[in-house]
Amino acid sequence: MARYHLLSDPQLPQPVGQLLCGAFAGPGSRGMAATSAHGVCVPFTGWAVFRYQKGSWRLVPGGNQPTLGSTISRAGTTIVEHGLFQRGNESICLASGKRSRVWHWNGSRLVADAWATELPTGTVQQYDFYSPDRKVWCQISKNGKSPSDLFCGTKDYMHSATLKSVVTVCHAPANDVCLQNWNPDAEVLGLGQKLTLNGFRCSTEADAVTCAAVATGKGFRISSAGEITRLGG
Repeated sequence: MARYHLLSDPQLPQPVGQLLCGAFAGPGSRGMAATSAHGVCVPFTGWAVFRYQKGSWRLVPGGNQPTLGSTISRAGTTIVEHGLFQRGNESICLASGKRSRVWHWNGSRLVADAWATELPTGTVQQYDFYSPDRKVWCQISKNGKSPSDLFCGTKDYMHSATLKSVVTVCHAPANDVCLQNWNPDAEVLGLGQKLTLNGFRCSTEADAVTCAAVATGKGFRISSAGEITRLGG
């Protein structure tokens, strides 16, 4: 890493972070992948892949990836890169978005598949997402010791549903609204994807979102046309 000038800070006690070994440069190859350690808010400032040839370790084509904040893991002979991205006005130090992509050898160089967003799990303070057609916006949130709640509304602001202990539905009359905010930076929950977060489980159709409480099964389905169906009684 030092020979190729890939270390972020050579003065760190451990300037190399992660180290993986595998046949990353094709069958039978002796490969090594490593991340460059960083001394501030993100753990690593990039990673690189080498193979042992003719008595020395050499950087492979496509093997220098200076992606700030990425970590790597091994999946057989491929490398999985786990990256961070910023939502809204977040700084890179506080980035909450997570994504991953797989790197593989194509016979002459390392190439990557497209980035895929990693859905959050467990409990979060707030997570926003869209239906695949971006016409239904949902927000899962938790404030302090209060129970979590889930809210979905249509883009024309005329229809919404809120799920706490019960489902509350809003169909606004003309010149009125059922929600006041619309997050333009929300991520799309892909077609058929399922999200389990803060005790709720949500899934998508092309133009609709279905959410329910895991514990009770109570919930709703809301379409981009404003059709809302209660679920679970």
